[in-house]
Amino acid sequence: FELENVRLYFEGREGVELLKAQLLLQTYGVYEGKVDAVWGSKTEMAFESVINTYISVGGAGPDWGIRSPGDTERLLGWLETAAHSIVTGSEFPD
Repeated sequence: FELENVRLYFEGREGVELLKAQLLLQTYGVYEGKVDAVWGSKTEMAFESVINTYISVGGAGPDWGIRSPGDTERLLGWLETAAHSIVTGSEFPD
C-alpha cells in the first residue's frame, strides 16, 4: 500500500524528481542501482527498506504514514534529513 503510493507519486512527476530520490536512497545506503531516474526493482527495494524504517520510527498514522501519493513528500523530507545525518554524523531524525 505505502510502496504503491510512493510509486504513483513519482509516476506523475518529471524524471529528475526520481533521480534526486535515487541519490538520497544511495546516500542513505539502501540503493545500489544505477542512478537513472527509472523506477525499477532496485529502486522499489530501496524505497521498501526506507518505508519500513520510516514507519518503525513514526508509525503509520495520518500524521506520518504514506496514505496517499502526496504523503511521499513527507517521506522524502525525512529521507533527506536521514541521509544528511549519515553524511554529517549528526542525530538521526525521528
